[in-house]
Amino acid sequence: PMQHITVDPVHAGTIKTWKGATGEEVACFNSGFSKTTLLSFNNKDSSFLM
Repeated sequence: PMQHITVDPVHAGTIKTWKGATGEEVACFNSGFSKTTLLSFNNKDSSFLM
C-alpha cells in the first residue's frame, strides 16, 4: 500500500523516517558515514529511496 513518509538525514550518519500524516517516527538507521546522500527513483507506479 502507498504510504506518505518523511525521510531526513537528521544527524551525521543517522537517517530517520516519519509518517507524513501523523509525525510518528517509523524507523531510524545509522548509515555508518558522517555524510549521507539520499537518491529517489521512480519506476512506473513505484518509488524507491537509496
